[in-house]
Amino acid sequence: MRSDPLTTPTTHRPTGRPLTDLTRWELGVDEYASRVCLSPANVPGVTVAGVRGAGKTSGANKFVCDFAPSAAVQSATADGKVSRA
Repeated sequence: MRSDPLTTPTTHRPTGRPLTDLTRWELGVDEYASRVCLSPANVPGVTVAGVRGAGKTSGANKFVCDFAPSAAVQSATADGKVSRA
């Protein structure tokens, strides 16, 4: 049975400790309520795009919370939300 993954509540509690496995990142759930994982190994960059309210900022925040404690990861983030030029 399919459902809207944005209506399925998920929780994320950052620990502040580095991940033990940097080759697998849990994103959340899909329309079948199955866990969705991503392998960020050998990925030099990512672009996140979508409509308003789709979870782009929440996803970027989760990425930073999960990977920033690791000395093996470098990141640079640009958020296009601008109220004035």
